[in-house]
Amino acid sequence: MQHTVKKPLEIILASSSPRRRQLLESLGISFKIVPANFDEESISFDGDPEEYVTILAKGKVDIIRKLHPKSFVLAADTTVYAFGKVINKPQDLNDAKKMLTILSGATHTVYTGVALALGDTVQTAVERTEVRFFPLTEEQIDTYVNTQHVLDKAGGYAIQGAGALIVERIDGCYYNVVGLPLSTVSRLLSTFGCNLWEYVC
Repeated sequence: MQHTVKKPLEIILASSSPRRRQLLESLGISFKIVPANFDEESISFDGDPEEYVTILAKGKVDIIRKLHPKSFVLAADTTVYAFGKVINKPQDLNDAKKMLTILSGATHTVYTGVALALGDTVQTAVERTEVRFFPLTEEQIDTYVNTQHVLDKAGGYAIQGAGALIVERIDGCYYNVVGLPLSTVSRLLSTFGCNLWEYVC
């Protein structure tokens, strides 16, 4: 019986996010990390969170795909959307406290734009998840902000770890809230004729 030798899957993650790296590692696939030096502040929010995260993800992938035209290049951008505004990474701990105060006892939406490129072809998708917080006291917010690494996270929080104490429930993809919806990555790969199931350990 003749066995088909599958072509190696070459993915470059255009991100320095440790959460995205860990999520890809959890699939057991090999990849390289080449962070994109993209100025996120150059993109203004125009009222559409889906378009906003898509532009950011595509901006990152465009930088790296030109340097690595023969590999899949994957980029993503995650933001929190609440009360008609996007809430990105806090500038400092006080900013993080303000964010959590706004989100306390309320429902917000986490959007992640995902861009996948191979050469000049770029495919994009957006995943959204509804997240509801428990009502939080000022003491709880202070404790969370002062004991967790919050400055590199949209909304000033992470759903994993101590986030279990502040998140009441979610509706949608958990991995999206972490920062990379893996099922969305799989669907984008399939548009290039690549079946991720064949590579997962």
